[in-house]
Amino acid sequence: MKVKKGYLMLEVCISMGTMLIIISIIYWIFFSSLSIYKRINSSVEIQQQGIEIQGHVEKELCDGIEIISIKTRENNIINSRDFDITDVISIKYKPINRDAGLGLDELYLNTRSNKIFIKRRNAASGYEIGDYLDNIYISKKKDGKIVNIELKLSKNTQKYFNKFTMYQNQKM
Repeated sequence: MKVKKGYLMLEVCISMGTMLIIISIIYWIFFSSLSIYKRINSSVEIQQQGIEIQGHVEKELCDGIEIISIKTRENNIINSRDFDITDVISIKYKPINRDAGLGLDELYLNTRSNKIFIKRRNAASGYEIGDYLDNIYISKKKDGKIVNIELKLSKNTQKYFNKFTMYQNQKM
């Protein structure tokens, strides 16, 4: 067998370099795919959460419900029938035919955990109806008959905004 000095070392270096490039490309494809998967999964999850929260809020604040007061992020309480879009952490409400002395129900945003809860009749705690909620914006128009609500959700740098309007007939 004829040995050519230096060629074996050159072949090993070229093979190692080629393998390094191929492994780097596979590594990059794997991690970019993982990043895309996480982004899409986060986007789908917060959209589902937004729709779930909207359904619960619409169910809670449907016809026959009177919004008594809201509490803003600055801890101001607004009791008026009409107000412009406001960032809130709490919405207190009651059925129109129930006396306020029997207690109020409340939609409450826990700002530390970004979760929204429903509290029944001034209970100390409530049950969770949604996650990933950063802000709730609400406005009332036409003497409280039109309620506009905006939800701002986020997860892993993905953001989702959900706006909806509810019309209150407020029949006695």
